[in-house]
Formats: sequence, C-alpha cells, structure tokens
Amino acid sequence: MNKPGFAACATRSRSLRWICFAIVLFVPALAAFAQKGIRARETTNEPGPPAPRNSSSKRNPRPYEISFVTERPYQCKLSVKSARKGQDERKIAELPLKNSAVVRLYVGSYSFEADCEGFEKYSAVFKVGHGYPTFFVVPLKSLTVSVVLKSNAREADVSFNGRSLGRTNADGALVLQPLPIGKYELTVAKEGYVQKILILDITRDSKTVEIDLERERPPNLVGPIESAIDSNHLSSAFDLYEKSGSLIEPARRRELLVKLVLKLHEYCLQVLSGVSFTGLHLRPEQLAELRALYQRTANIAARDGFELDRTFLIFRTFWDLKEAVREAPKSTTDGNDQTSVALRDQLDRIELLQPANPYLLLDLGFIYQRLNNLELAQRHFQFAAAARPDWTYPKFALARLHMDQAYTLGDSNRKTYKARLVAAAAEFESTINQDKDLTAAYVLAAFCYADSGQPDRAVLVALRGLAVAAPSGLMNYALGYAYFSSGRKQYEAARTHLEAALLATQESLDASQRARVQQILSLMSGKKN
Repeated sequence: MNKPGFAACATRSRSLRWICFAIVLFVPALAAFAQKGIRARETTNEPGPPAPRNSSSKRNPRPYEISFVTERPYQCKLSVKSARKGQDERKIAELPLKNSAVVRLYVGSYSFEADCEGFEKYSAVFKVGHGYPTFFVVPLKSLTVSVVLKSNAREADVSFNGRSLGRTNADGALVLQPLPIGKYELTVAKEGYVQKILILDITRDSKTVEIDLERERPPNLVGPIESAIDSNHLSSAFDLYEKSGSLIEPARRRELLVKLVLKLHEYCLQVLSGVSFTGLHLRPEQLAELRALYQRTANIAARDGFELDRTFLIFRTFWDLKEAVREAPKSTTDGNDQTSVALRDQLDRIELLQPANPYLLLDLGFIYQRLNNLELAQRHFQFAAAARPDWTYPKFALARLHMDQAYTLGDSNRKTYKARLVAAAAEFESTINQDKDLTAAYVLAAFCYADSGQPDRAVLVALRGLAVAAPSGLMNYALGYAYFSSGRKQYEAARTHLEAALLATQESLDASQRARVQQILSLMSGKKN
C-alpha cells in the first residue's frame, strides 16, 4: 500500500492495522459529503428539503425556482408542503403572497395552498423537476357567505345601494343571497317604522343579524280628520281617514268612522230636506257625490270590520235608485219595460228596510207615480203626511194625485168627475191653510173649481193667491181662467189677467201653458165677434 497515510498503519497487530486502514479510507469521504450538503443549502432563498439521496447525478443537485403569482394584487398567505410518496406532508415554506413569490425547491412532489382574505382558499399539487412547470397562477374566487336578517317588523324592505334584496317574512326573517366578504350598508324600511341603516361586516362564517326597528311617532291625523268632519268637508275627511291606515289606534279609528257615518247621514238629511212639492231634484254631480261617499263608507266598513246600520243601507239604496230613475227613459212611466222592472226591484229592497224618513217617503211616492203605480204613490204620500203632520207637501201631492186621477177619468161620468175635482180642490185649500205662500195650491185649486162648474169659488181662491204673489204668471193664468169659466161677462177681466200672465217674469208660463193661454184668448175674441 503506497497511498499516503497508510504508512501510519504499519504495526505488528493485525486488528489495529485494519482499524487504521478504515479510518484512513472513510473519514475523507464523510467530510466531502457533509461539505456538499452545506453548499446546497447556501443556494436557496427559502427553506427547502435536502437533495434526494437517490439522485441520478453524481454531482450536487441544484434547486428550481418556483414562482407563484395572484390574478391581482391582494393580501395572501402561501404555504408549501412536500408530498413525497408514502410519507406524511411536511411544511417546507410559509410566506406572504402580495402579488408574487418565489420558492426554491429540489426535484420532487409538493403541494401549495393560497389563503387570501375575502377569497376562497386555493390549493394544488405539483412536481418539481426537468420539464415540469415552474410558474403557477393563483385564481382569486370571491368567498360568499350566507346571512340571515331577523327584524321585529314583518314585511320590511331590505335594500343595498338602491337595489332590493328582498322583504322579511311573516316571522320578520330574510335569508340574503350569499354575499362576498366585506362591509355593506343595508337599508331596512317599513311604513310606520323609522328607517334604519345597518353597516353589515361579513366575515368567513355565516351569521345572523338582529335588526330592531323603532315605530314612528304617528302624526296627529285625528285632529285634521275631525276638523274636516266638523267643517262638512266629507271627501277630505274620507281621504285622511283612508291614508291614516294603522297610524290610528283601532278604538279611536272606530270612533272616527262612527262620527263620519253620522255626519254623512246629517248631510243626506240636509239634501233630502230640499225636496219640493214635485219631488227631489238633484244635480247629476251632487247625486254622484252622494253615491261615491256611501260607497267609500261601505268599503271602509268592510275592511275595518265595522257593521253599518239600517239607516245607512236605506240611504245607500235610495241614492242608487235615484241614479237609476235619472238614467231611465221616459217610457218607464208605462211600467212594462225592462228598466221599470229593475226600478221596481230596487224599490222592493227599500220597502224591506221600512224607511220612515218623511222626505224619503215623499220622494218614493213621486217615483211610484212616475211608474204609474198610483196606489203605492198614494200610500207613500199618506205615510209621509203621517210621519210629519205639519208638512204641507205630502198633502199637496195627494191633492194633485187626486186631481190627475179626475182628469184621467174625464167627464164621461160627469157627476163623478166633478166630485173628484171638488174633493181635490178642497185638499188644495187645506194645504193653503197650512202654508199660505204655496202659490201652486192656489193655482190648482182655482183650476179644479173652474172645471167642476164652480167658477165663483175659483175666482175667490185665485184672488187670494194673487194677493200673495201679485206678479206671478201662474196666478194671473189661474185667475184669468177662472174669469173665463164665469162666462162672457167676465171676458174682459179674463183677458186682462191672461195677457198679464204672458208678460210675467216671476213663475212664468211654460210653452204648453202659453199655448193654452193663446188658445183661450183666441176663443174669447171669436165669441165676442
């Protein structure tokens, strides 16, 4: 053995010589191996595994630079682990990943995981070695979290930046669609509650958020409603009442509705009191207003569970009947057409309610008279007179009905004809005794007496009426007709009053009356000649 160092092993003991030879041969090899590992670790920037023992290269292996890049700059944490076959994973590196990062790794199998704030975690397995990728892109997929909102207000609207997210259910809960992690400014609103703005900070974990809405202090709606009722502005009162909704307590709301109904009845009676001796005549817009008010009251009562009384039902049915009468053609006076049948059906409904108001009973009598049901017309005139004995209009209506019946009968039965006219004239004089200013009673009484063969009584009644209404065209017409019925000796007086009737501006004659006056004047002129 001529190699250096072996000379030191020259000894007589064979065992010592073998031990010496082993030290001289293996110690330099161990030192060289240790030095190679130290150089490998000095070439990497990040921690890495030692070079594999089964490397095919006899020289020291070099690490690969593996780059990791996010889709856009964000705050992330990158973890790299070894993934050797048959071995547990071992963390190799853990470093921040703001945009990009580089890790030096030796040949082998690895895995990495990127945890970015507000995004789902991303992980993948990869290999390092010749021909394998050295560049990896970390996709950023927003992390969404389910959030449940719970509110003390049912059916509250929830919105974000003006976009509706939904409405709370009957339990006051709303499950929002999954939202990305972050802060949101939500608006929760419901009528009758103070609107609330909520800053919602959504993190990785699902969460339930409680929202308590405060009730708005109700505006003073009672005062304006009562003021509108007291000032008879019923339409405005109904508008305010309907807008108040749940802002007024149920008991107070009921009190207001009762007051509204009573004021409506009061207004209705005021309108009905305008009935004349020929019936109740309303402007179309006034009738439409009454029908609309009663319809609104019925709708409110149905919604609020308020039971309406019989008086309300009578008035509501009556105004509907008046509208049907107004729209009905004049042929309904025959009482046989379809419209007349419909009118009678409505009248039957009113009769079932048994109205007792004298104004309404009087107008019902005129409606029956228009439908040629004279029996029911007379009955309702009598009901109205009994309900209010001091009222002359029902008595006047009865007298006129009897007069019309007499003229309808004609003088075929002269005796009955004259008797009915005298009875009608007496009824007109009875109304005059109660109301001396009712000029129509003087006029019709004078005609009845004149046509029944009692011209003197006709003249006396007409003179009494003329004293009450001197410039009246109707009174001059009645007095002129009474003088004409007295015979030729009174023609001059008749002509004077008939001509005055044609010129009168107060209670002037209509076209048919003027034609009749002209006919009488012509007749008197012919007989005189």
